[in-house]
Amino acid sequence: MKPLYILLFCALLMVPACRRPDAGTVVEIDRIDRLWTPDADTSQTAVLAAVSDLCSRYADFAPMYLERLLGVSPLDTAAFVGRYRMFARDSLVRMLYRKVQAVYPGLDRESRALAAAGRRYLSAFPDDTWPQPVAVVSGLDASVMTSDRVLGLALDKYLGADEPLYRQLGYAAYQLRRMTPEALVPEAVRAWIYASHPMARQTGTLLEAMVYEGKVACAVAYCCPSVPDSVLFGFSDAQIRWCREARAAVWDVLVREEMLYITGEASVRRMLAPAPFASRFSAEAPGQLLCWVGYDLVRSYLRRHRKCSMQELFALDDAQEILREARYRP
Repeated sequence: MKPLYILLFCALLMVPACRRPDAGTVVEIDRIDRLWTPDADTSQTAVLAAVSDLCSRYADFAPMYLERLLGVSPLDTAAFVGRYRMFARDSLVRMLYRKVQAVYPGLDRESRALAAAGRRYLSAFPDDTWPQPVAVVSGLDASVMTSDRVLGLALDKYLGADEPLYRQLGYAAYQLRRMTPEALVPEAVRAWIYASHPMARQTGTLLEAMVYEGKVACAVAYCCPSVPDSVLFGFSDAQIRWCREARAAVWDVLVREEMLYITGEASVRRMLAPAPFASRFSAEAPGQLLCWVGYDLVRSYLRRHRKCSMQELFALDDAQEILREARYRP
C-alpha cells in the first residue's frame, strides 16, 4: 500500500474541471454518503483504499470534508484510521445513515432539479463554473460544504421538518423549516453563490449586508423559479404574509432610527442571523426579516432596471446607489 500522502499528491494532479450542465444534461449527484455504510470494512487497508479512491476523484474536497468530519487530516494515517472507525461505528451516525437511505433511496429528482438550477446559474453568470454535486453524511455538523469544484450536500441535515430525531436534539421550528428535502436544492445554490460571489466589504453597514443578502436571494430565486419565498427564506407562510403586510412599518423603523447605517460586524451579523423571531420588530416577525427586506429592496431595483443582468447586479457594489435607484417605498 502506498503511503496516503503520495496518493493525495497524485490525486491533486488529476482534479477534474467543474462541469457545465448543458441543456438536457443531468449532472448526477455522486453518493459518497455510502462511504459510511454500517457494514463497511473498517480495517486499515480498506479504510485507506476507500479514502484514496475518494481523494483521487475529489482531491480539492475530500481531504477538507474528512478533516472537518473527523478532526484529523487524512495525512496523519494512524490517527485518521482510528477516528474514521469511531465515526463509522458511532450510533448517531449509523442512525443518520439509515434515515438518509430511507428519505433518499435515490437522488434522480434532486439531480434534475440541481442540474436545472445549474443551467440557469450559468446563464446568469456565464463566466462562472458549476460544481460537481456530491451527497455526504456530516453527522449534523454542516448542511452544505463547498470547495473550488465540488458542492457537498449533507443529506442528514435535510430529512424533513417532522424528523423526530431533530426535535430530540433540540432544533427549533425556525431551524427545522430549512431542514427539508424541498430546501436542499435552493440551499445548495445559495451556498455556491456565497462561495463564488462573496460580499465586497465597503463601510460594513447594515444596508450593505441587507443588499448583499437581497442579491443572493434574487439569484437563488432566479435559479430555482418554482421555489416559493417560504422555502427560499425558511419562513412559514404566515411569516411571509407578515413580511408583506408589515414591510412599510418595518422600513419606517429602519429609516427613522437610522438603523440602515449601523456598523460593526457583530451587530450587523446579529441582525441578519437566523433566530426564532426579530425581537426589534415583533414576535411575529421572522428572525431573518431584514434579509427578506433586502430581497424586497433589490427586487424593486430590478423592476426599475429590467435590463440589468444578474452578473451586472453583483458587480454593482454601491448599496447606496441600489437604494437610491430602487426608489424603495413599501
